[in-house]
Amino acid sequence: MLHARERLHAASGRDGSQQCADGMGGCCAQELVQVESLAQVGVQLLLFTLGLEFSLSKLRAVRSVALLGGHLYSFWARIAVHSNMAY
Repeated sequence: MLHARERLHAASGRDGSQQCADGMGGCCAQELVQVESLAQVGVQLLLFTLGLEFSLSKLRAVRSVALLGGHLYSFWARIAVHSNMAY
């Protein structure tokens, strides 16, 4: 939140929090479950900050490319799977 208030990029906040939580700098997670929980929270916060950075006008501009690309990717993936199943 400090980075948002100072209008810094989200990556700098992510890097700073990663250094606080990693194994080299006084790890606050001792067990694997704690590491997984911290990772899940980190991913959620990253997705939240990415959502804040995108505007609807920018997303509308690339909508047709994304939809066409998604459909083409699905089509070619189906072709590849079916051709591998024939062997």
